Amino acid sequence: MASLVGPQVVPYDDKYQDDDLEVPQSVVDDTIDDIHAYMIWTAAVAAAEFLVILAYFPAGPEKPPSLTTAVQRTDFTSGWAQVLRSRQLWLVGLALAIPGMQYGWQSIMAIVFEDFGVTDTEVANIMVLAVLCQAASVTAVGFAMDHFRDRLKVTIFIFFSISSLAYIWLALLSLVRTTFETNLTTYCIHVHT
Repeated sequence: MASLVGPQVVPYDDKYQDDDLEVPQSVVDDTIDDIHAYMIWTAAVAAAEFLVILAYFPAGPEKPPSLTTAVQRTDFTSGWAQVLRSRQLWLVGLALAIPGMQYGWQSIMAIVFEDFGVTDTEVANIMVLAVLCQAASVTAVGFAMDHFRDRLKVTIFIFFSISSLAYIWLALLSLVRTTFETNLTTYCIHVHT
């Protein structure tokens, strides 16, 4: 939602995109005030959601969700030390870190695409499209994983490799001179060598 709401609350004026044009101080001050208001409203919504969760959810469920919830828990410190020594944990953490690069990249996507003449509103539309594609791909991957349970490690390795190659392709596209052609329904990248 932030990708859609942000550009509406803090509008981007294309006429100041040229580096040679000086932005008036009043525009800078208005933008700072808009960002401040956006951040306050975002924090207020998050706080309201947190309070609703605290008010709604009881300390424990009426019925245990599984048989293991009735088992006595281990000491936190010794359990934490055992987890940190686990080789499998570190492998899972590494595997989950690879797609996590996407979130870091999405946070600076507007800055990266600015050199290509893409506006903040278009970046927001690209991000919404990316999230929708992620939802579809996660559903497809989950469906595929259900059918390949006996080859789980190989399947996970293949999917993470595809994800890594997609980000390498995106990084290589960023290194060459590109132009974006945009309209309401498509985003096309034209590579110039």
